[in-house]
Amino acid sequence: MAVFQCRNAVALSEIIEEKQQGEGGKRHHNASSEASLSKYSNEVKSKSPHSMGAMYIQLIPILFLRPLKTAVMWIIFAHLLGFFHFEVFSQFSDRGSVGTSFIILLQLLLSGFTTGVIASIASPIIALLSKWIIIGRYKAGEYPLWGSYYLRWWLVDQMLLLFDGGIFNSSDKTKILYWRLMGAKIAWNFKFDKSLMVREYDLITIESDCVVVDTLMRPFAVDPGLMILKPVTIMQGTTLNLKTSLAPGCIVAPNTVLPPMSSSYESSESSEKYKIFARTGPNPSFLSLLIVGYPIIFCYHLVGLLPWAVAIYWMVQFPFFASGLDIAFTSLTPFGQLLLHFKDLRRIGIHLLALLLNTLLAPFLKLALVVSIKRCVIGKFVAGQKRSSQWEVLRHWIMSELVRKGEFEGVYELLGRHYEGISAIYRALGAKIGKHVYWPGTPMNFYEFDLLEIGDDVVFGSRSKFMFSDAIESRHIKIEDGAMIADRCVVLPGVTVGKSCMIGSGSLLCKNGYYPPGSTWIGSKNGDAVLWDEGNVEAAEREPTLKPFGKAFYHKKATFTVFSQGFIFFYNMMFHAFSTVLWAMPAVVGIVLAGNYYDWIMAKTTEVEVIGHFYFIAGYTFCYYWVMIVSLAIPIAAKRFIMGDLIPGDYDWDKSDYCQRWQISITMQKIASDFINDIRGSAFIVMYFQTLGCTIGERVCLYPNGGDPMLTEPDLVSIGDHTVVDKASIVAHINSKGKFSLNELRIGNNCALRSDSRLLSGAEMCDNSRLLEHTLVLGGDIIESGKVMQGWPANELQ
Repeated sequence: MAVFQCRNAVALSEIIEEKQQGEGGKRHHNASSEASLSKYSNEVKSKSPHSMGAMYIQLIPILFLRPLKTAVMWIIFAHLLGFFHFEVFSQFSDRGSVGTSFIILLQLLLSGFTTGVIASIASPIIALLSKWIIIGRYKAGEYPLWGSYYLRWWLVDQMLLLFDGGIFNSSDKTKILYWRLMGAKIAWNFKFDKSLMVREYDLITIESDCVVVDTLMRPFAVDPGLMILKPVTIMQGTTLNLKTSLAPGCIVAPNTVLPPMSSSYESSESSEKYKIFARTGPNPSFLSLLIVGYPIIFCYHLVGLLPWAVAIYWMVQFPFFASGLDIAFTSLTPFGQLLLHFKDLRRIGIHLLALLLNTLLAPFLKLALVVSIKRCVIGKFVAGQKRSSQWEVLRHWIMSELVRKGEFEGVYELLGRHYEGISAIYRALGAKIGKHVYWPGTPMNFYEFDLLEIGDDVVFGSRSKFMFSDAIESRHIKIEDGAMIADRCVVLPGVTVGKSCMIGSGSLLCKNGYYPPGSTWIGSKNGDAVLWDEGNVEAAEREPTLKPFGKAFYHKKATFTVFSQGFIFFYNMMFHAFSTVLWAMPAVVGIVLAGNYYDWIMAKTTEVEVIGHFYFIAGYTFCYYWVMIVSLAIPIAAKRFIMGDLIPGDYDWDKSDYCQRWQISITMQKIASDFINDIRGSAFIVMYFQTLGCTIGERVCLYPNGGDPMLTEPDLVSIGDHTVVDKASIVAHINSKGKFSLNELRIGNNCALRSDSRLLSGAEMCDNSRLLEHTLVLGGDIIESGKVMQGWPANELQ
């Protein structure tokens, strides 16, 4: 965050050197994590990512698994619809009547629901079989990238992405059972929240009475050319708060309680006072859920189906199956009849209309219902002592289920992520929101809206967490005019951020903390952010808070034509409509191809059925490949024709149209996100980012565990040979108090960026340097060759 205070690397290095000397110089890393660091050598440790075996295996998910999974689900749905029509509701044959139309709607809903149930049962079975057959037990060790073990690990990880825990996700006990079946050693009384993800199960040990919140639990790391697996042991009575990073090989001592935004390297910061922030319950009683909770959630989802049901009601006026007078009735199976009738252009058009209504209209209906439920049933959330009555617990549960990830079922995207429409939603739900607020690209996930107060001209970065309640009480959070909360921050109950205060990337704001006007804070140390610059309180109180964003977007004082909120809403709606129709095409092509075959053959034999199913899968897969090509081409076209070649410099909202062009480009990039995840950790993702302009050397491994986000400005980033980037953040832009700028990022040869590390705009990593878990490199900093860094902000480790 020194980039906000100094504009050259020399000044930054002097400040950091002073701070390091004041803290006793270089740090020595935790001995429990020492095994996860491999020694540097000039030896090439990885295998070739371009070998035929590696490239073939890493094409399996994107070319076979994903399209085959969806095509099979369509086939199951079609057979279930035929079963319900001919076996369960066969007496309803009066075509065109209102009653029969509603019965057909019911058949569709039952078929969809039953397909979902089958998927939730089959998914964990496939995941379990894949894990035990392909890789067996995960074994600790160092393995060359694109070697045999890495490729088996990679394929299992992709299978786990496609096939989740299904019915095992229904409760905490069943989740623990699933993890134990996968090989993890986890106590039955382990407590955790919904966001916990566990991988490399055999290397995980969690003893009794442990609590883990919003943490990535995987004993995986990278070094140049290597994948490293080391056991992770969480001993009895340990509490890991949200955003805690675990290094492979770590052993967390009994009764350790780490603060939020920490890591296993900071075990010395353990304190019982942080226990109150690990919220994992209590949960409502089953009776209260049965009487109140589940009915409300059911009505919420039912309202979301209304636009789709209206269009489908029109479709069901035209029968799905043949009548006794039709030749198809006696010549084709129910599956053949269904495809024969569904291939009609009229039905295809209505089907696409139903999907569009579900994508574009249903989210707004569901949002309106959430607002109504909040006002009429839930009521206001108030500050004060935590109450544990069943009603209090139930209303927290209901709101958390309704809001989920804060996306409001897609409304956040449709309105445009940063603008006044988002402020209007929060106000309707009870928050106090000022003018010209710049909302984050990734929505904030919270539901106690009444406890939030935000002033004018506030700027938010993405992926921050707001916590209004702990185990003891609920408190307000207040962000005053002109302040900025950067990305990946954690804000605890009772925080007040003063006027024009700057909270830097990954900061932890302590409970009831006050952060004075004009000051700058960053990172976390002993449960609180580190003061970087005291600032001038009097000057901050006097200075205007209007940012370039507010000046351009709301006051239209810019050197270019600024898009209106209406136009942003329009292009978001149009692109979501295009995406919906595009993704519907594989099923449509499969139906038309197989339907034409049945229309030609008119026979009811086993051979005909097998060929008919083959035609559907072949048509689906063939069109899926074209959809994949189009989806990957769209971000490339957006980069070339909308963004162009990026040049380092300042691009404030009121001086350049870069930011609004970038928003269009981000919207277009999302269409390819699933495909990019399918090729992570392979040669293909390197090719993709090279096409977008990134300079990448030989045998570079990008995002084997995914990225959030992946490279946002590829053509400003250069990555040297044999470098590995895990779930790290490499972002070449910086939005400091609304002032937007781009800077180059350079990563040398044989470097490693592990999970939860972050390289800020303008930083550089020299050859053979490494960032360990939970590490922030400040803008303008240069990590010298051979250095190993850890901490937020980073310190050198020996």
